[in-house]
Amino acid sequence: MAQCIPADPAHAKLLAKYLKKIVVKVVHLQDFRPSKTKVEKADIETVVSEFRRFLETALDARDGKQSIIGEIR
Repeated sequence: MAQCIPADPAHAKLLAKYLKKIVVKVVHLQDFRPSKTKVEKADIETVVSEFRRFLETALDARDGKQSIIGEIR
């Protein structure tokens, strides 16, 4: 007898994620240009925020029909 999977929106989202085309995009650390190259403890959050924006921009999927996975080199 076949069992029914519980109706859960999270299951549908997970399935949709894996049905998209997966693209591996290489992100080169040498392309990251922080506003500060010499940092003190107080500067860490600024540099981390800049790196987060760098990665988000590099891995942005415009059409939504593909999932992008970053490979950092």
